[in-house]
This record gives sequence, structure tokens and C-alpha cells, in this order.
Amino acid sequence: MKSQNDLAACDVIVIDPLSPLPRTHKLRVAAYIRVSSSSEEQLHSFAAQLNYYNDLFNKHDDWEKVDIYADEGITGTSMDKRDELLRLIRDCRRGLVDKIITKSVSRFARNLPELLRTVRELKGLGVSVWFEKENIDTASMKCAQALTMYAFCAQQESKSISKNVKMSVRYRMGQGSFVPRNAPYGFTLTGTPEIEVEPVSAKNIALMFDLYYSGHGYTQIYKILTELGIQTNAEKAWSISTIQKAIVNVRYKGDSIYGQRYITDTIPFREVRNHGEAPTYYIKDTHPGIVKNSAFDGIQNYRLKKQKKFYRPPSGIQYPLSRKIKCAVCGSTFKRKIVNGVVYWSCRKHEYDRSLCSQGAISQDIFYFAFCRLFNRLRHNEGYILLPMLEQLQKLKENRHWGDPKLADLNSDMANLAEQNRILNDLKVKGYVDPALFLSKSNELNRRIQAIREAKRRLYTADEETDPSEETEDLLNALHRGPDYLESFDETLFFDMVDIITVSDKTMQFCLINGLTLTEQGVSV
Repeated sequence: MKSQNDLAACDVIVIDPLSPLPRTHKLRVAAYIRVSSSSEEQLHSFAAQLNYYNDLFNKHDDWEKVDIYADEGITGTSMDKRDELLRLIRDCRRGLVDKIITKSVSRFARNLPELLRTVRELKGLGVSVWFEKENIDTASMKCAQALTMYAFCAQQESKSISKNVKMSVRYRMGQGSFVPRNAPYGFTLTGTPEIEVEPVSAKNIALMFDLYYSGHGYTQIYKILTELGIQTNAEKAWSISTIQKAIVNVRYKGDSIYGQRYITDTIPFREVRNHGEAPTYYIKDTHPGIVKNSAFDGIQNYRLKKQKKFYRPPSGIQYPLSRKIKCAVCGSTFKRKIVNGVVYWSCRKHEYDRSLCSQGAISQDIFYFAFCRLFNRLRHNEGYILLPMLEQLQKLKENRHWGDPKLADLNSDMANLAEQNRILNDLKVKGYVDPALFLSKSNELNRRIQAIREAKRRLYTADEETDPSEETEDLLNALHRGPDYLESFDETLFFDMVDIITVSDKTMQFCLINGLTLTEQGVSV
């Protein structure tokens, strides 16, 4: 091995980099522009920028115009929603662009990490970016300090603007002068805090509430709306979850709740559900209602009773998994124990004498994780599992009582009352019925319909303790009360969905409240 003196005596030859290859084509240049608002003033600026860059390209004979990439009315704090910028980056990766021109750092990005990451990637692709306002060209820049400084200032400016906007919005919410960005189905915007009833869609909302209060479940209402061809504001078919949200929407009784979602303080800004992190404002009588206050409140009470909204564990149940786990080997129930601070559930016979049962203890987290997987599978595949099952159960129930004269009479009476209800609603929309008379007649019809529903329910369940179709609908309702994706164990959802778990060597069979059994593998987390 050579000594330090030997290394110092070595001749060092510096090989200079090769000069860049001569360009065989014109400089392929792209322009990127963005405005952060869709207001008329900003759209005028948008058109002016388009004209500016078109003129700039015409003045440079040595440039080849690739395209002008323009995002209109889009925030600069995240690239995810800027389709044109993403298209520009894709074209750079394809080798179609040599240089990008943009007005300023803040127009390109106000998210510092994204800006630096994108500029580094473009530089690696041989693409430079020229920020005109700051006169920064990444082709000749020796370090990223200047760009970082400007990007940091742009990011802080964005945070300041966001904070001021949020304070203004919350103030207007608290004063009752907030103008909503959109109106729910059944209403139209007026440009003021008050929204107006839209007669045609309001009639459909009234029908939805009438159907629910007369005993129809969310799935049945969904089928009726689909058969009638009734669509949402977005011209899409109603779904079970949107119907469920409509039934609890206080706007339909004339009140408003503001602040149910809020914008995060960190960049990139995201709109998320408010779980108490930000103020919420409930304001009464902000606009005309479609459903009377008393009727709306009565429906909510009925809904809570029907759907078992509040979680009440049976007496003596101390933990969510208590009395819920059964051993497939010996039939014993599992008991809870803690080892080194970790919660486990173990077969009672195995704990008493291992020779009586080979089933070992399983971590509680494994059960919780398995339930989350089960929930997510059902939530996103209900159309293949639960809805067909519910339809078949309902058909079986109908067939079981087919030809029963009592059922035939009840169905006939129900059809007549439903037709009377439809005619009454048509007369109301056309203004031919006095509101007081309409309310009186509507309440009477609904009472009679509800009585028939109860009579049919008693007829169906006279020879059975439980009704699998109703329990399947309860299971669907529980699914839709939960999130789109369940990330952590939810005690209420578990209690409302799971009857028993049978375990055999970490293979877990979840028997649900409607008798459906699904298998999950216990995987360590």
C-alpha cells in the first residue's frame, strides 16, 4: 500500500469534460402558464399570457415551439391537480423539450419540495427552466440556493394567503353571510347566502323522504330512483351512500351546517373532514326547506331507532372482542390476556391445559387488522356480494308468502296509497293544493302506508325469529356509516357487523349479523 508521501508525489492529470455536442436542431421550447382563479380578471390575464408567449416564440427564429401548457383556475400548492404541468413533464421525459419558460417561481410551484424535486429531475433530463420574473435559468445556475430562496418566499406567501382566506371564510360563516359554493340536489344557487328551491328536483327529494319514512330501506329507495331514471345534479345515478347522506342533510329542512370540511395548514393544502379540529357553524332558517322541520326531526328519530345508530355493548361486555371469538378446535370461547404489554386472546381450554386444545394465543392487533380488511373488501365489493344477496333474500321472502290473500290485499292497498301520494305531490308542485291541506293529507297517507308496512313485516316474520333480508340491509347501512377505507379498528362498526369469529390456527371465519360467513387470514401487523 502506498504511503501518504507516495500519493502526494503522484502526478494527477485532470481530464476536462468534452464540449457539448453541437445542436442539430432548433432549441425546442415550451411555455407554462397558470392562473389561480377562474374570475373574469384572472381569465383576462390568462389570455394575455397566451398572447405574450405566442409573440415571444415568433420573435425567436432559433426556437421551435413545442406547445404552450396552460392550467386555468388551479392552485399552485400541489402538482397532482395540474394536468397541463403533468403533461409537460411527461413530454420532457419523452425527450420532446429542451427548455421551459414560465413567468415566475410562484407560477410554477409554491410547494418547495415539489419544485426542487421537479427542477432536479428536469435537469437530469437535460431540460432547463427559465423563470422570467426572477431571471433564473437553471441551465447556467451553479447551485440551487437562489431558486430555493424564491421558492421558500412563494411558499410562505401561499400560506399567508390561505390563512387570510380561511379567516375571512370563518368570519362569514359565523356571521351567517357565507355564500355556499354549491347547492345540494333540490336547490339552486342565487349568489347570496340563501339558496332557492328547484321545483322538479325538490319533488324527488320529497319522494325520497316519503319512501324512507314509509318503511323503505336505502337499497329499496335506490332501486326506485333508478327505475324512475332520477339522477343527481352531476347527471349520475343515485347510490346508496348518497341517499343515506341526503336523508340526514339539514339543508332539506332549511338549516345549514358550515365547516364540516376544512383546508389543512400544511402544503400541499388539502380539504379534509372536520373531526373537531376547526370550528363548525350550525345556522337555522338560512333558506326555504323542502321537508317540514317536524317531519325531518321525526324521520331522524325513526332512522336512529331503525339503524341502531348508537353503540351499546351488551351488559357485562368489557372489551370489543369479549364473547366474540370461538375456538374451531374445541368450541371454547377466547379470553383476553396481556403478555409483556401486548394484548392477546387465547382459547380458555388451551390456557387451562394445553393438552386439551392446540389452539394458541393470537395478538389482538391481528383480529383488528383482519376486521379492517374484511370491512374494506365488503365496502368496495358490495355490488358483487351484499346487494345480490339482499335481492335474492327479498325474492325468497316474497315467494314464501306468494298467493297469501292477506299479502295480496296489503300490496293492493299499498299501491293505491302510493298512487294517491304521487298525485298529491304533483298537485303540490303545480300549486293546486293549499299547503296546510297538503300537509294534513300527506301525513295521513304516510301513516296509513306505515301501518301497511308494519302489517307486512309482521306477516313476513310471523314464522321466523329473524329476517335475513332486513339484517342484510342493516349490514349495508353499517358499511355506509363507515369510511370509504377503514384504516384502524372501529368498535361501533365491529359490533354492528360481526356476530362471532371462529378461529383455527389464525384462519378467522367472520360470521356477520345476517349469517354470511367470510374468511380472513390472521396476518401479523
